[in-house]
Amino acid sequence: MADRRRQPRPGDSWIPEFCRAPVLLWSAMLAQVILLFLLLAPLGRWPPNFSQLGLGTVYVQWLCVVNLAALCLLRPWLARMLTVLASALILSCVTGLTLVAAAVAAWLNTLLGLHAMPPGASAAAFATSSAAMALLVAAAALRYAYVAAQWRQGVAASARAQFDALQARIRPHFLFNSMNTIAALIRTRPRDAESAVEDLSDLFRSALRDEQRPTTLAEEIDLARRYLAIEKLRLGDRLRLSIDADDPPDLAVPALLLQPLVENAVVHGVEPLPEGGEITFRTHAEAGTVQIDIRNPTPRTRRPSRGSGTALDNVRRRLAFHFDGRAHMEVDEGADYYAVRLRLPMP
Repeated sequence: MADRRRQPRPGDSWIPEFCRAPVLLWSAMLAQVILLFLLLAPLGRWPPNFSQLGLGTVYVQWLCVVNLAALCLLRPWLARMLTVLASALILSCVTGLTLVAAAVAAWLNTLLGLHAMPPGASAAAFATSSAAMALLVAAAALRYAYVAAQWRQGVAASARAQFDALQARIRPHFLFNSMNTIAALIRTRPRDAESAVEDLSDLFRSALRDEQRPTTLAEEIDLARRYLAIEKLRLGDRLRLSIDADDPPDLAVPALLLQPLVENAVVHGVEPLPEGGEITFRTHAEAGTVQIDIRNPTPRTRRPSRGSGTALDNVRRRLAFHFDGRAHMEVDEGADYYAVRLRLPMP
């Protein structure tokens, strides 16, 4: 198992998408930083020779474009190769293309009399040093891409394990209470019992779904409503709800995102209070984000809840994985209230 995680299988897409704008941008920036370092290191003074800087910029960006274009064309084949073979082919391609491009640049430098090459440097030495530098940079970049891919696989596996644990937790968690509530309602309030059965069915259908199946914020809000409706039947007037979540934006979110939060609000907030309390649930969009606020009362003297902390950590990790670190969760804990705020980026 460990070996499989360390060594990607053929077809794993650990190799970067060389044609994507972020890869192009970061490559151009890295090349420029290396150029500045090479120009400033031997001189030890500022400002640099702007003529060399301009010609050097054209040269290194040309190398970036040539190499990235070739790797972009080769990527469909590289992605199907073993890691060692794909890495060797990429490094060979970068070295060979840089040698050719550097030789062409040296020829143009002599032909046009640009004096861009270091004094006394031959075309062969210039091409060799350029290829060696490109090889080192490409090797470091590939190592970073490989490690980053391994990290993403680890995070994905962790998110999947957390989702599985969440499914296992929700199946038996309040099933018995809900069934007892439904049984008590069948004779006296059959319509409420029927509605509770439908809500419970939808809730467990969502709990049993595959995490890879897309879900939306609207579906998650509806699921949270159904959960609260079941708990409202069980707790009666002790549970008061204030929900303002109409017309949510069309936003893809992780499955079972909100249900653990409203469950915490009921189990650790309202239920321990003899008089009960009110749960407020609000959603609104502002400045390119969707904000979700869940607030509940809490006993003034309470013990830290391990279950509540686990659920919050689960939601936080799955948000970070799904939204690539662009979503945030904030917790505001007062003397007699507990509030959770989610900030989700709009597409």
